Amino acid sequence: MAEFRDMLGGKINYEIPEGKTVQAFLHGLAQADAAFGKAVFDPEDQIRPHVNILKNGKHIGFLGSSEMMLADGDVITIFSYAAGG
Repeated sequence: MAEFRDMLGGKINYEIPEGKTVQAFLHGLAQADAAFGKAVFDPEDQIRPHVNILKNGKHIGFLGSSEMMLADGDVITIFSYAAGG
């Protein structure tokens, strides 16, 4: 699978309007690139288990949920688990 950055054309910095949730931000990226959307969201519109989303370096699962609001200066990191031997 291509890296998420490659799916989004190499762009790594996005301006996010204040008051958006992590989920809304991810949906915005998914609208920009269908492959990204399929890689991140399952058919029930849930974040796939192998996709890690961090807000300011902390996994969103530990912070509450993907419905948390974003604020000025927040950093969102998206990556998938690496596996292999």
